[in-house]
Amino acid sequence: MESAENSIEIPWWTWAFVGICVAIPVISLGGAIPGALGCGGAGACYGIARAGKGTPSGRAWHCFLVCAVCWGAFGGLVWMVRGEKPDYAANRARAEEIRESMREEGREMKERASTIQDEPKELTRHDKREIYAKLASFRAKITRMEGEINERRREGKSTKVHEEQLAHLESMYESKLEFAMRWNKISREELDAIIREGDALFWAYNE
Repeated sequence: MESAENSIEIPWWTWAFVGICVAIPVISLGGAIPGALGCGGAGACYGIARAGKGTPSGRAWHCFLVCAVCWGAFGGLVWMVRGEKPDYAANRARAEEIRESMREEGREMKERASTIQDEPKELTRHDKREIYAKLASFRAKITRMEGEINERRREGKSTKVHEEQLAHLESMYESKLEFAMRWNKISREELDAIIREGDALFWAYNE
């Protein structure tokens, strides 16, 4: 004598819901979580249909809800895995833009420096002030970036992008020093003396 459980006929639509759930790990090409969602949903739909409790339409509705929950969870998983990080992406884009701008400026300075003739040049006081002013503005950018890095470190924030920008600023500063030496026909010692003299005048004026 067959038991009541074995005599229950599985509705044809059961396999449609089972297939919908099994499609989750198939679409995701495997994975523990998609596999658990797919197999769990398929098993739940089969169990609901086989239980024989309630009307066929009621069991079909419950199976539909199971499929909706499984696919909703799978969609949420995909969103979390592939979701963009706007702040990080924006910082990377800004850093790349700054690097490209610095590269272009460096190329222009090297091209201009390559056209300079090696004739001696007597620097006037005005020339020295102009040299110092151009270098000081760039040194100020480096100082501001260093301050921003220190502030972010105190706040426990990432400084990777800012450190990359600082490294490029320092590289560009060295290029400006080289350009100033070649353009004005002076040595590094003479240029350092101009910078020291400018710093001394600046601090004396601001005391």
